[in-house]
Amino acid sequence: MRRILLTCLAILVLAGCQRDWTTLVDTEPSPTLDTPLMERNDAADAEEWPAIPEQDVKTDWLIGKVIRVADGDTLTLLVDEKDAPKEIRVRLEGIDCPEAGQPWGTRAKQALSELVFQQTVKVWSIGQDRYGRTLGRVYVGEDDERSDVNLALVAQGLAWHYKRYSDDELLADAEIAAKRERRGLWADPSPVAPWHWRAKQPKGKSEGPAFTPPADGKHWLNTTTGVRHNSTCENWGKTKRGRPCGPKEGKACGMCGG
Repeated sequence: MRRILLTCLAILVLAGCQRDWTTLVDTEPSPTLDTPLMERNDAADAEEWPAIPEQDVKTDWLIGKVIRVADGDTLTLLVDEKDAPKEIRVRLEGIDCPEAGQPWGTRAKQALSELVFQQTVKVWSIGQDRYGRTLGRVYVGEDDERSDVNLALVAQGLAWHYKRYSDDELLADAEIAAKRERRGLWADPSPVAPWHWRAKQPKGKSEGPAFTPPADGKHWLNTTTGVRHNSTCENWGKTKRGRPCGPKEGKACGMCGG
């Protein structure tokens, strides 16, 4: 009799476990590939997703006509402003073309000229470099057929992706493809990157003069100490190394106030 009772008890326990498991499966189905991603995450996870930043097109887009091409990655843009047209020197950001003294330097300049010279372009500006040039991504053509000029030069094998200053994946992929297919400069057995070439040139010769604000005729900068003097100062124009400067360059003289 005892053995029969134990057997009946075991059957009742197993039946209860089976009912609980069936309820769990019926009430909490696992997500499938057809379930929308947001439904697979709880509300807390969804709130942590970062918002997509908006681009301020009013302040960061430049539109103008290309009136000069200096080399493969530098051009001059004529922009219409309220008072008068303004020339803006633009350095194509994220890329670096061979210099004029390098193989493929002339071809890179020709390619940029063919793409943008005398054309109206749009430039997405990200600031200025230390030479006062506007850094930007240049686009040419109508909105529905617009070409990315920076990307085109890399894809043609006429520019390096400037990885020191850019982590752009499109530029990186374009360089990889150009290398693989030996386009442009990648056809050479040992192409020299322009930043390595510039490092071997006499100082100040490869990039042109650094940007200097215009002088107003009333201030003098001691280029050795970086101190600015005004025309009333006894040190005006007397330093061995100096030049006329603007009112905001350097440090103000302690005697005249700069």
